[in-house]
Amino acid sequence: MPREPATWSTRERAVYYRMDATRLREMAEAASCAAARELLVALARRYRQAASRIEKRVLAPAG
Repeated sequence: MPREPATWSTRERAVYYRMDATRLREMAEAASCAAARELLVALARRYRQAASRIEKRVLAPAG
């Protein structure tokens, strides 16, 4: 997985987090261990939440 460049825009970072969330969800679906599956799903959820928070900040009206 490529490292997140410090020069990425906030919007690009949100996209990156959503892509990671998707990848983690796919890993969870393939996991045979229930504990690993639960952890991966929880981590994917946190990545999606982080992306949503970033997007809200970017799209929030100025002022």
